[in-house]
Amino acid sequence: MGKTNVELLRSEGGTKEERVPIAKVVIPDIWHIAIAMPDSDARDKVLEVWHLAHDLLKHASKQASLRKD
Repeated sequence: MGKTNVELLRSEGGTKEERVPIAKVVIPDIWHIAIAMPDSDARDKVLEVWHLAHDLLKHASKQASLRKD
């Protein structure tokens, strides 16, 4: 059996709702933008969300690789 084509439902219920294969999900590189922010509290929050997005994508990719038809 082959691996299933696992998709992420983005913007569910919104005007830009779409299904995207996990392998095609791209997280923008906002690291340099965040580092340039003068407010350290805001910068830390932006970086936390950036790290969380990468962690969630890694987890979803692992789960997708474990799924079988």
